[in-house]
Parts: sequence; structure tokens; C-alpha cells
Amino acid sequence: MNISLIIVNYNGEKFLPVYLPDIAKYCNESGISLLVTDDQSTDGSIEFLKAAQIKFTINQSVHHGFAANVNNGVKFAKAQDQIDYFIIANNDVQISRYLLPKLKKVIQEISIRDSKVGLIGFNEMFYNNQNDYLAFDYITYSPNQFSKSNSLPGCFFIISKYLLDEIGYMDEEYFMYGEDNDYFVRTLKAGFSIYNTNLPVMHYSEGSSINSKLTSWYVYRNAFLFAQKNLGIVGFTKIFLSFLNQIYNPFYVSQNNSNLRVTRNGIFYNSYLLIKSMAWNFRYFLKKHFLS
Repeated sequence: MNISLIIVNYNGEKFLPVYLPDIAKYCNESGISLLVTDDQSTDGSIEFLKAAQIKFTINQSVHHGFAANVNNGVKFAKAQDQIDYFIIANNDVQISRYLLPKLKKVIQEISIRDSKVGLIGFNEMFYNNQNDYLAFDYITYSPNQFSKSNSLPGCFFIISKYLLDEIGYMDEEYFMYGEDNDYFVRTLKAGFSIYNTNLPVMHYSEGSSINSKLTSWYVYRNAFLFAQKNLGIVGFTKIFLSFLNQIYNPFYVSQNNSNLRVTRNGIFYNSYLLIKSMAWNFRYFLKKHFLS
């Protein structure tokens, strides 16, 4: 069983020296190949990777963003070796040295029970529950403690080569935010299974260097893109009403990162983003169904 761990990076110089050395060491100990896929960073990321002698590839496609960068890394890894499972990881995640050995056993256990394993994920831990992450007992953890799921945290998850052969790569139209959820839906529609190992992974930050207004734009735009691709008119309407509630309800409060990206720019700019995202999606719909 060959596994490749692919770190997705863009201008992550502040993260790479903190988390990557340990990940590289753990991969070496576990016989897992490590690769960084970089989306043409303009900071010191490439210089760091060269100095640390970490294998990397630079996304040269006409598309950029998280989805295109993931696709670039997977394609590069496939060209280097016969890989059975691809671990897709943000550049700002931390893992225990015990995680990868346990993971191999979990994958074996899942594959014995299910011949159509598509995606495998983990429990995403944040700074406010760091103590739970540190206290996790890997000794008593059993490889059969996995569970089926419909979705996974997008900061650290596994794609099987069998799924890739069936449904292909991520939709690069998303650029960032939503492409993972879209991929989860496509996985289930193709008859593949999604599993959560229930092993913890620490996720520290958004990991993106682009500004908050731009990231909020992608959240707005891609929520409706996901809805029109996967949810139909009812789901599209529900998302629209949810955005109205988050933007205009003065009593609405949430500390969830996704919700904060919707509300953090103020009522006037959020209104602009809502109108702009609706117009973009209407144009996408026309292009997809009538102009192609």
C-alpha cells in the first residue's frame, strides 16, 4: 500500500517551518512519500523547501487556487509512483507522530470491509481544544473505531486512487472554498463511501494569505455555485435565505469560521457580495446550460 502525503501551499512561509519538519520526519518513519504542491508562491516558501530538501512541484496550470493546486499535486505524485491513497493536507496542520502508523492500520481495516472506499478523514481540532488533541490516547485507539460519514473536514483528508479513476479531480471553478464539499457529494453519487477515522488533526489557521474581502467573495460565490450544482432550486433558496439571515439579522451571532467569513465585512459590503455572487452564478448557469 503506497501513500503520498501532499501539502497544499501558497505563500505559507510562516507555516512551513513550524509544521513541515515534523511531518517530513513522521512520513519518513512510516514509509509515506511527502510532496508539497505550491501555487506559485511569492514569499520565501520555495526557498525554504529547497533548503529543507523537501520534494515539491509548482502548479503551472492556467487555473490557480486550492482545487487546482490539489489536482497538480495529485497528478505529479501519480506520475512519480503507483500511489494507492493521497493524503491532502493544508500547510497549517499539525499531526502526532503516532497518527500515520495508526492510519495505515485503519486503511487496511476499512478496505477489508468496503471495496469502494472513496475518502477517509479525521477530526479537525482547533486551538481552543488543543488539550483534547494532546490528550488523545493512541495506545487504546483501535483501527476499527472508524465511522461512515457524508462529509469531512477539508484541511486533512485522503482520496483513494479508485475514486480518482472513477470521478476524476476537483472542480477548479471553485478556486477555493466549497471544492471539497462538491467532491464529497460527487463521491457519494458515484457509490463510493466516506469514512472518518476519528483520529485528531490540529488545524491552526485559514492558511491563506489573500485578504479577507477576497476570501469572503469566494465563500459567497461558491456557496451558490455548490447549490446550483448539487442542491437544486430548494437548496439554492435555503442558502440564499441563510445569507439574508446572517447579513441582516442584528441578533445573529456565530464564531464559526465559515459564518464569520460571511459577516465580517459589514452590512454594506456584504450586500454587495451577495448581489455580485448572484450575478456571477446566473452568468455561470447561462454559460453552462445555454452558451456552451
